[in-house]
Amino acid sequence: MNRLKAIYIIRGKLVTVSGLHIGKGKDTIEIGGMDSPVMKHPHTNQPFIPGSSLKGKLRSLLEWYMGVVVPDRTGQGKPYDGGEDPTNHPIARIFGTTSDRYRGGPSRLIIRDAFLDTTWADAIEKAGLPFTEEKSETAIDRIQGSALTGSLRQLERVVPGAEFNVEFLYRIYELATPDGGATDQGQTDETHFQQLIPVGLKLLEMDVLGGGGSRGNGKIHFKDLTLQIITYVHQNGHIQESIEAPKEFPLVIPN
Repeated sequence: MNRLKAIYIIRGKLVTVSGLHIGKGKDTIEIGGMDSPVMKHPHTNQPFIPGSSLKGKLRSLLEWYMGVVVPDRTGQGKPYDGGEDPTNHPIARIFGTTSDRYRGGPSRLIIRDAFLDTTWADAIEKAGLPFTEEKSETAIDRIQGSALTGSLRQLERVVPGAEFNVEFLYRIYELATPDGGATDQGQTDETHFQQLIPVGLKLLEMDVLGGGGSRGNGKIHFKDLTLQIITYVHQNGHIQESIEAPKEFPLVIPN
């Protein structure tokens, strides 16, 4: 029988150490306007971090960590599809895959959009301070050693010290074998969680998020991360829910 066994919920804060730029693109050209604005909520106009940006970066970092980044026929490094046995590959199970050989159920990891922490945002607004800053960037004329004519551009960044609330959900499934045999009691998903999720988040702290990382943008760290486990027990046709108290969730990379 295939069924949901548990949901692991990681909550905490993502804090910007340097300016963060996750761009939204521009549909119009404004005289004197920002060349590269950041993503903002359409109602509050406050910056936020899309869950897709976090998930894509985590996937990329873990694919490099596991050594499964390979160029396709066009020379591009596209998301890893799980190889010959995607059903049992951690990347395919955790993040999903388009492989027609996959039989592992839904992707395990769900990442919510991260919005500004209300306490931090209220304090900034009361102080009359902005949520974002403008950063000027330019190319250098190699001969003159000065700014290259016409290369000046304006980049918008979320200010250093901004706090975003983050939430990661990881689902544990018990899956029967293709012939209807016994399940692994969710042990495979639990192992993948323990071995890779803390590593992925730690790698993100050591890397960058968003654009312009090689030019100083995108350094972040996580704060006050907790793990809460919700378990579902099936007995006599009924489902019982067991909710554990949140506990500290450390980020470590195994030796």
